[in-house]
Amino acid sequence: MADELANERYASESIPDKDFLYMRVHKSFIQNGNPGYGAFKPQGDGLSTDWDNYSTPQETRARATSTKDLPINLYAVVKMSVALVRAITELTVVHTPINKDEENGPNQAHTDIKGIDMANRVQANVLRRKLSEIAPIVLDVGQE
Repeated sequence: MADELANERYASESIPDKDFLYMRVHKSFIQNGNPGYGAFKPQGDGLSTDWDNYSTPQETRARATSTKDLPINLYAVVKMSVALVRAITELTVVHTPINKDEENGPNQAHTDIKGIDMANRVQANVLRRKLSEIAPIVLDVGQE
């Protein structure tokens, strides 16, 4: 049984437009009660988020501190409509679950927003600003 669980793989799924993505935001990126565009910087292949079908804002924030020794109250969580992200024509939403055998543990909710090319600073900043405009805070810094 344990071997079966260790080998379980989460499959990538199609995410409906009606769903939402959560993303943790460090308090240093919160400006006047809103996430600044600096919070929307992709790491690796895309901007890391969690699909609300498999996560809550609290679980998304908890993942920010689960592998690091950081206080949970340093993070807020924003919520983005998948339809509004996809309305930004340069961006795509791809469900990229993290499987149980990967380094930071499983995350079936993990989803990347792809299309932000940091090598093209001008275009990247335009896209990042657009994301900041559609990402209200749903779990504020220090909120339970």
